[in-house]
Amino acid sequence: MSQIITKFPIDILYDIIEQVDDGASLFSCLLVNRSWCKITVRLWWKTIQNFNTLVACLPSESIATLRSNLVLVSTPTPKPLLFNYATFVKFLSFTDIKDKVRGLLLNQNVTASCARKLLTLEVLVMLLGQSTLKKLNANTKCIPSIEYTTYPRDCFRDLTEISCRSDICSDFLDQVSQLCQTIRSMDVKLELKVSDGIKKLISVQKNLKFFRIVFLHRESLEELIPSLTKHSSTLIKLEIDTFQITKSLLFLADFLNLQELVLQYYCDYLEDFKTLQHVTFPKLKSLKFKRGVPKYEYLINFLELNGKRLETLDIDCYGHNSLNLAIANFCQNLRSLSTIFMKEEGITLKSILVNCQNLQSVHLRSNDRYLDVSEIFEIVVKHSSKTFTELKLDFGIVSELSPKELDIFFSNWMNRVPRNPISFIIVIRYFGDITKENMKNVADGSGDDSEDEHLYVTFYRRTTRL
Repeated sequence: MSQIITKFPIDILYDIIEQVDDGASLFSCLLVNRSWCKITVRLWWKTIQNFNTLVACLPSESIATLRSNLVLVSTPTPKPLLFNYATFVKFLSFTDIKDKVRGLLLNQNVTASCARKLLTLEVLVMLLGQSTLKKLNANTKCIPSIEYTTYPRDCFRDLTEISCRSDICSDFLDQVSQLCQTIRSMDVKLELKVSDGIKKLISVQKNLKFFRIVFLHRESLEELIPSLTKHSSTLIKLEIDTFQITKSLLFLADFLNLQELVLQYYCDYLEDFKTLQHVTFPKLKSLKFKRGVPKYEYLINFLELNGKRLETLDIDCYGHNSLNLAIANFCQNLRSLSTIFMKEEGITLKSILVNCQNLQSVHLRSNDRYLDVSEIFEIVVKHSSKTFTELKLDFGIVSELSPKELDIFFSNWMNRVPRNPISFIIVIRYFGDITKENMKNVADGSGDDSEDEHLYVTFYRRTTRL
């Protein structure tokens, strides 16, 4: 068998090893033979693994420049490096490089800003000159002063993801625009200033699929909209994260090919949805609201038009029985749902579970304000579909949930026909009477060994405010 594996063509080996997603297994791949080692190192170093090793890859001219400016960098080993690791880097973050440089020089008691800038510049010139990037994080206002005309054409040729601010140097973004028009995913933090470079970078892309905007100033979004709407026919995922209510959301009506829409607002009752409630998005499969939601009347009208195509719906920041009833009536193809049921609304949860037969995952809240956990358990066991595989409960104070209640739930679940696996996830902010140890005891005591394989319990702390 080992001989067969070692005789695989290199390209097939690369595709196989590329699927390995944990460090221990990748390390094992390093030890198979020389061919496996070369492939594994190339994949491992898509992201920078050791900054000292990367610095050791600097060409002799760069080392001489650093030394002439009294910037002394040590190498991790006196022996020549086995690989030129810089050529393997595919994911580059300007901020990470700056932080690594600061940490390296601090360890050597070098604190001068000019030394940091010089080493940062030399490292970036090396990486941009030798690597072909796929992902770039330029989410910093101050881009190192590289001669923008010296970028090799290959450095941004395969770039598919970029994260940046709207106010960074236009010369840098102009260069990226000239060298790369195949970006599929953009993450832009809009500052008060929106440079011409960011507008151009967005406009010239030919296959933009995913776009995320974070902004604090309404005017900056309105300034970017003309560039973004050029991609209304190709964009399939759009995420908007802001602290402000903005009427600029009216432009969403042009994005009829959207499959996923995420709105993260810190303001309740998005009034701008008053217009969007009447817009049909024929391909929308996922709709998520974080922190703020439209008025439930607007959202009900929107779901009446678009709900039958939705597979994911997340509105767990607001609860209203009329809205949940609309979900039961209009969103019967859902696979994942996150919402809120107040007390006495168990019959509505039952309606959703009965009507939405494709539902696989439900995320609910439960405490003294919301639907009681025992009632949730009973309804889920009795009325969830054969496809149901995950229940997530969000608690304020978990002491209201006892190991006995969990034991009863697991036992009842195991008596269902057919007997399917379930993942039970507890989201909490404070530890009460439940601990990891007695959670484990509940799981271990829910049946014999043949049944334990059907139980998966995830337990973690949530520290953010609900």
